[in-house]
Amino acid sequence: MRSCESCGKSLRPEQFICECGAAAGVAQPEIGNFGEIDMKVPKLDLGKAELRSLDLSFAGAKGGSLPSFDLKSMADANIDLRTRQGSRGRPYRIEFAIGGAEADSVRLCRPAAVACLPNRDLLVLDFKNEESGVRIQRFDADGGLRKVVTQQGKDSSEGSIAVPAALAIDFREHIFVSDMDGGCVKEFGADGAFLSSHGRAGTGEGELDTPRALVVDAKGNLYIADSGNNRITRWREYNQDLVVGINRLDEAYGWLQAGDGPGEFDDPQGLALGSSGHIFVADTNNHRIQKLDSLGQYVSSFGSEGEEAGKLSYPNHVRLGPGDEILVADLGGRRLQSFDDDGNFSYEIALPEDAGALTDFAVDSQGRIVIALPSRHLVIAMEVSR
Repeated sequence: MRSCESCGKSLRPEQFICECGAAAGVAQPEIGNFGEIDMKVPKLDLGKAELRSLDLSFAGAKGGSLPSFDLKSMADANIDLRTRQGSRGRPYRIEFAIGGAEADSVRLCRPAAVACLPNRDLLVLDFKNEESGVRIQRFDADGGLRKVVTQQGKDSSEGSIAVPAALAIDFREHIFVSDMDGGCVKEFGADGAFLSSHGRAGTGEGELDTPRALVVDAKGNLYIADSGNNRITRWREYNQDLVVGINRLDEAYGWLQAGDGPGEFDDPQGLALGSSGHIFVADTNNHRIQKLDSLGQYVSSFGSEGEEAGKLSYPNHVRLGPGDEILVADLGGRRLQSFDDDGNFSYEIALPEDAGALTDFAVDSQGRIVIALPSRHLVIAMEVSR
């Protein structure tokens, strides 16, 4: 019988992680000393029923990132799972993966954006293939395909999307997609039919430059991270009625000015809305998260540049979890960090080394995190031990 090299306790044959938090066969680093431990997932020849029975609930609270479900599809995707140990880490388990190498699985091509519905259904935007346009598919809460909502080409048709960046959905189940290259946001009905386009390329009123994150509030107002114009805008129906940022042209360069003061932004790429109406902005090049009130007035900010846990390095996505937990993706999309409403660091989640960078993530109504991994053509849903 194997023994843990850190504490000496005997390990069960199926046990990958000891109760002390150390990976099987690898010594546990000192608490607070963040390091990476290579741990390739074995090629498991198991059926789904057996995969579901694998239990990693004994993964210690000291850290670790090893899934307990659908290990085979993750291994087939050649992802090298690694644990990032430390007192502020969190173990997580993969509930399901969409995509992968199994013949009967749904194929994805470079998933670019994800969004969760109130009933925990999931929207995934990916490319029909490497050469053609985009599609949006709807999956149920267990990762099963419900339908292809819409498919759009890269031609000059009204609904075409050149470079998609984000998805959002409103109470009518209308779908909004930001098109960075087109300088606009496309709106589709619940049936996938093209409805309208919001904005046009430019720096003026009602214009957008490289729009990225999207959020729709309970009233149907659309918020856009107008990253190339260094501002946040809100649209009521088809009219822009709120602009936050310097919003002043830099005559020397011909684009709107960036800034680092309160309520000023430098390439804001992420956006989220709190339950009380607060607006959270991932102010990417300023390495911080800014909090605004519902009128766009500055409230507070947190973050300083760095790669250590609790610091931010070019944050490009922000989402809110249960209790307005603030989740931030940074480090080029290779980790998630959690902060409370006051910006105090809670924990981090280190993604698998070979997973590549995430392009988007979403949090559903039960706190489950869904991540798009384009380099592996996968979308994974994970449950985090909070």
